[in-house]
Amino acid sequence: MHTRFLTALLLSPILGLSINAASPSLAQRATGAESEAAIASPEQCSQIIAAANQAVQNVQTVTQNNPSGDAESLLLIADVADQAIATMQLIDLSDTQLQGYRDRFVTMYNSTSQASRNLVAAVRARNEADAQTAYEMIVQATADEGPLVEAVNGYCGS
Repeated sequence: MHTRFLTALLLSPILGLSINAASPSLAQRATGAESEAAIASPEQCSQIIAAANQAVQNVQTVTQNNPSGDAESLLLIADVADQAIATMQLIDLSDTQLQGYRDRFVTMYNSTSQASRNLVAAVRARNEADAQTAYEMIVQATADEGPLVEAVNGYCGS
């Protein structure tokens, strides 16, 4: 496994979609739908959006400050995911739909953290098969990010 692999991984947006708290979602623009957004708590939506956006900003900071893409950078991204888990779990939500979204973020961040640490261990052990498996786990862990962000934006009326 070469450093280029880690550089490519770090420069790709592992947690890199930002939730937009200001503009209408694509679904709302296309249909003009108000749907469930009217019942979403704006304060609770803002808390989830802020936590998710902070995670994105922290990952971007890591990738900008560590362009070499070394293993330590990937461990920092795992730490960012762990911080995001803690932040999300501290948000008090009465809205069951938002609780579900939060749980999905927590699951994604947890899987990303574990897979990132596994990737570092595999690279350090020079085990390309395990590194590939860990990389695939990261891709799988973050595959739901786009749809999750769209769902939160749609539900919160963002």
